[in-house]
Amino acid sequence: MKELIRKSCFPFRRAAVSILLAAVLSVCICLPSAGADPAVFEKRGVKYFNTIIELLREENVRQTPNLRSRIENVIEEIRKYRSSDYEIALSIMDCWDNIAMNKEYPILIWQGGESADELADSGIVNSSAHAFIVMGYELAGGKMRDELKLRCDAAAAAARTYPDAWFIGTGGVTGPNNRQHRSEGQAIADYLTKQCGIDPSRVLVEGDSANTAGNAVNVFRLLKLHDIHTITIITSAYHQVWCQLLFYPMAEVYRQYEDYDVRIVANYNVIGQADMKPEYGRKSGLSQLSQIFGKYNDSKKRYGSD
Repeated sequence: MKELIRKSCFPFRRAAVSILLAAVLSVCICLPSAGADPAVFEKRGVKYFNTIIELLREENVRQTPNLRSRIENVIEEIRKYRSSDYEIALSIMDCWDNIAMNKEYPILIWQGGESADELADSGIVNSSAHAFIVMGYELAGGKMRDELKLRCDAAAAAARTYPDAWFIGTGGVTGPNNRQHRSEGQAIADYLTKQCGIDPSRVLVEGDSANTAGNAVNVFRLLKLHDIHTITIITSAYHQVWCQLLFYPMAEVYRQYEDYDVRIVANYNVIGQADMKPEYGRKSGLSQLSQIFGKYNDSKKRYGSD
């Protein structure tokens, strides 16, 4: 009788063992290998970046030698921690020193002409590998405000000068009474194609972001998808440095984590809120800079490597 019970239980034991082994294998497959280089930022790296950003916020108000030595110490810690994040930290400092804090950095202003003559010596090449990024601006009742129309008119001038280039309208659904849930990016695309006569096949839409940090993360995904390697940001003069502080490090993120190279070439601007001081653009850029790491992580989780 006991032998019969043993024999009858054996198939169930074997089935249980098989289920257990399958479960263990599925867990092992899902876990990353110990030596894998993760394609997203870790908490430790983000903490280092946030420390640098806080120190730069102080420097935006007052510059002292002590601040610089503290920043250099943090960057050295990042170098020991991870080489890719070290390069990104260097790109943040490069943008801060050579663009944000550089009083000689040229801000190119569209003068209202039919073509973008101001960009003649900018180094921009008329190519399908180049894109003009048209930054959004809050809508009113789903319609464009004058400042956003100005940005689009400058983009239209660039389109006539660089007929092979791409144009990317940026910005999510914004503004009061926007009952149609129209995005800034779509409003830009509609204006460029319907009002300015730009070929719709040259215009892309980034319509998911809530701020400039989101613009930067989402735009770079589009750049890679369409094999675009150089960009020029079109926005208001006060907003340019703000954008550069986000797009510049994002370019290094893509070099390090995506093995994809994008360069920012020149800039193109309209006179919007002229009363804005340079400190405002730097402050706003820094306030959003810490967001790009989490937003990039989220994008990788959502889209993978496309």
